[in-house]
Amino acid sequence: MLRATLRENFQPTNGRLRYSVSVYEKLVRATLPLAIAGEKFYLLLSLDAEADISVIIREKVIPMVEEKSAAALQSEI
Repeated sequence: MLRATLRENFQPTNGRLRYSVSVYEKLVRATLPLAIAGEKFYLLLSLDAEADISVIIREKVIPMVEEKSAAALQSEI
């Protein structure tokens, strides 16, 4: 999470960080920064080393997080 937080310094130049990935011999870890109702959170994922992390994040995780975030905001109204 520290690396994800430090990457926020590059937002003006690179844009908002969507996710970051670290590949290890035995697993893959991903960190997704989330902002829900003005608060910062981090979703940490660990997957098998053979997993196609980019596809999983883009096609499954991000849409699910966006859907759940929208639902959470609606329930606060």
